[in-house]
Amino acid sequence: MFPIYFVMRRKTQNDKTLLMVFLAFAGVFQYFYMRRIGLAALPLHLCNTAVILLFFALVFNIKSFFYFSYFANVLGAIAAIILPNYSTDFFSLTVIHFGYNHLYALIVPILGVALHVFPRPILSHMYKAILVFTVYFIVVVSLNAWFNNYNNVDYFFAYSDYLTDMFNLRELQYLNIVSFGYRGLTFTFYWLFQLLYYLAFVFLMFASWFVYDASYQFADQRARLREKQKQMRVDYLNLLEL
Repeated sequence: MFPIYFVMRRKTQNDKTLLMVFLAFAGVFQYFYMRRIGLAALPLHLCNTAVILLFFALVFNIKSFFYFSYFANVLGAIAAIILPNYSTDFFSLTVIHFGYNHLYALIVPILGVALHVFPRPILSHMYKAILVFTVYFIVVVSLNAWFNNYNNVDYFFAYSDYLTDMFNLRELQYLNIVSFGYRGLTFTFYWLFQLLYYLAFVFLMFASWFVYDASYQFADQRARLREKQKQMRVDYLNLLEL
């Protein structure tokens, strides 16, 4: 991310935009390069969805998709990198692909703002991101309840006890269940866990806003300092000339 930024920051805006579109295509190609089979292979995990949404956001300039990735996918990618859920060899193609996919979801949204392809977010962008996340969450929770009648799926870790075991909240998940049958299928919702999961993620999205804002302020102060130093050098040379 840092080499790309420092190489591209003084390029034309067209060059920056072209680079981001290239990364969007690269992400889609690398994701679908790995063959996947079954319902669990659908790109409905958060960072897998990011590959698809960032492609549409960058190629078709869809701001709601981009800021969803900016506030939600960056957060999810950091969590996945810190707490990976694979159990195979670190140098296997599967793990390398896992790392590439999540690094892509981490750096591309940040570069999109840093290189001014998309403007710095304002509050309305956050609301759009939360709206997209809400739709995404409802979809994955519903599909988890439906598809588990046929196969074991756990999109966004919103169905299994992976997260509740990690935070010692298994009882909270399994003691608060809504389940019903429809046409021979059973639909199970861990309503309290899923509600708290949703609210916690929205809270973390807002928390990331403050981290981004602090970074912007730091960058702006550095830029103002550099401009002031340049002006001081010019004033000093003018003084010498006088």
